[in-house]
Amino acid sequence: MFKKTLIAAAIASMAGGAYAETTGFYMGGGVGVWNIDESGIIEDTAMVARISGGYKFNEYFGVEGSYVHLAEVEDNSTLFLAETKLDGSAWEFALRPSYPFTDKLEGYARLGWGTYDMELEVSALAQSLNESESEDGFVWAVGGAWAMNESFNLFGEYSQPDTEADIYIMTFGATYNF
Repeated sequence: MFKKTLIAAAIASMAGGAYAETTGFYMGGGVGVWNIDESGIIEDTAMVARISGGYKFNEYFGVEGSYVHLAEVEDNSTLFLAETKLDGSAWEFALRPSYPFTDKLEGYARLGWGTYDMELEVSALAQSLNESESEDGFVWAVGGAWAMNESFNLFGEYSQPDTEADIYIMTFGATYNF
């Protein structure tokens, strides 16, 4: 009896299914870090949070929309006794080509357009300057996803928007397939 149960369990564990090929709607979220390097103004790293949703037409192509929150970064200049703070948010819409390497592992890219709203505050010698700016442009990302089962995936990605400042974003999270 034990031998039959062991054989049945081994067969069930091998019947994995093609999870990376799941089509339809998905939704997810992730956290990570973002880095800005604007020479002479601000250089720092802070937390990022992303909520996204999309539709996967087949195993090779989908579309995705995301809301991205960029937590506050700050930099202190000892030369001018100035403090610079920057935070913001973004909406991104992208095409999402992907390639399934195995039944559970896929690589993907996101190629699209993003709108970034940034808030800048510079304080020096009891003076303060606040400025808001919106900027839009091309955004790209590369990443990988691992299918835990038919419904849940874990992902990691690196993205970079085409903005005046050099911004880099690394995000890790999970998605749910409907």
